[in-house]
Amino acid sequence: MTSKVNSALFELIKGMSRSEKRYFKIISSRHTIGEENNYVRLFDYLEGIESYDEQALFQDFEGEAFLHRFSITKKRLYDHVLNALNAFHAEQSQTAQLYGMLQSAEVLFNKSLYDQCRRILSSAEKLAVKQENDLVLQLIYQFQQKLIETIGYVSADWREVHKLIGAVKESGDRTAFTNELWRVKSELFRQLIGKGIARNEDEREVFHEICAPLKDELNLSLLNSESVYLMNHIRSVYHYAIGDVNKSYQFLKKNLGHFENNSDWYTREPAKLISVLTNAIYVSDKLGKHTESLVMLGQLKSILADKELNEDLKIKTFATYSSIILSLSIRMGNFSEAAKESIKVEEKLEEFGNRLNSTRRAHLSYKIAVICFGNEDYSGSLKRINAILNDAELDANENLIGFAHLLELAIYIELDKIELLKYKLKSVERFTKSRDRMHPLEATFLRFVADWLKCDDLFKQKELLSETTSKLKEIEMNNPIEAMVQDYFDVSSWMESRLSGKPMSAIIRERYNKVMRSAS
Repeated sequence: MTSKVNSALFELIKGMSRSEKRYFKIISSRHTIGEENNYVRLFDYLEGIESYDEQALFQDFEGEAFLHRFSITKKRLYDHVLNALNAFHAEQSQTAQLYGMLQSAEVLFNKSLYDQCRRILSSAEKLAVKQENDLVLQLIYQFQQKLIETIGYVSADWREVHKLIGAVKESGDRTAFTNELWRVKSELFRQLIGKGIARNEDEREVFHEICAPLKDELNLSLLNSESVYLMNHIRSVYHYAIGDVNKSYQFLKKNLGHFENNSDWYTREPAKLISVLTNAIYVSDKLGKHTESLVMLGQLKSILADKELNEDLKIKTFATYSSIILSLSIRMGNFSEAAKESIKVEEKLEEFGNRLNSTRRAHLSYKIAVICFGNEDYSGSLKRINAILNDAELDANENLIGFAHLLELAIYIELDKIELLKYKLKSVERFTKSRDRMHPLEATFLRFVADWLKCDDLFKQKELLSETTSKLKEIEMNNPIEAMVQDYFDVSSWMESRLSGKPMSAIIRERYNKVMRSAS
């Protein structure tokens, strides 16, 4: 049995809130046998330990009968805890209410109380329509079909039959359409996360083909709240991926308006609003709309402060909020402030462990590596970069890996690790060619590193830095997307810093303020 299965009960208990634990104790007290309930004793024990150690548990409960069939005891306690959690959240969960109504309808049907069954199904249908829950609607419609079969086709009201047939088709079409949108979104993100934004015509064509199934002429009856959100979300990501940041921002704003106009849906989908708001903050700041960015950042903080988050939302909001805070700090060159935030982020990364997926974890770790680099903590930066490069799960995320390689080369230059730099350069060149990532920025930077290894005095190094900085500025002017990708690692500012002797943070701040002034 794997360690994950062994520790499942422990992880479930540790993830419970104080009120959930209290409710479990109340439920369990109703089933106490003898002086003390073994379930509660085991529950209290697991709640009180820091990490799961089954050998230590057996020592602490030595002689107890329930240890003889401990796997069964754990399974029963796990089910007992889960049942208590289901009961605790039943009133708050709209989906649970619907399934409860379906269960009631089944009980009434089995007792041949068909009129009562019909009435409760009708109420469930109205609630499911209001919630736009087509999955449950399909179950309700199946039950209504079963009722028609029971009373007999001759006795059935055929106006109701035709109405039901139409409703089933409409709900099914909406489900199919939303599923298609989800498929497109999934392929879009797979390409974006793996390859990064499009940096040539071939890569732009890939994004275009992914989104080609989405036409402007749409059957509005298929657009429920979820599909409207997905349409705007896909288009905002698509335009960002092909370098049209202004158009991306327009669709982000449309989605924010969609949430404002559908408060009930926002209540059910807070994570999606937080994600859209986070993206809008980043893109608006990138466009030089600093005031708008700050206003939305205030809205985000207000939402996070007011809303009671479950464990899933805590993890997701931590990742999205931390990402935007670190990203904005890097864009502004506020590395000293970002370093303080990085400490909090790393503490949370440790706390959430594997519950945070590897991609989100790696992106946060990469940002921290950049912050360390900006603060001239090159050893700290290298430590985090090595962790990313040594993580086999991230192999498909070649965009992140590619920039991690570039940052590592810069770290070796700063640490004057010439032999490691020679070895690493060959490795990065192989990676870049094998993944077809020899874009203008990468080609210029790798050429710079190769020439740096040939420089034998300070004058030649300065000359090389000056020449390469000029080349990078020319690349940025001719191809704005090459400027966008430096959000990962601002190579130009780093080289200018070495050339001028100014801190990298000062160079970035000057550039940032220039963008803000030109935008205002």
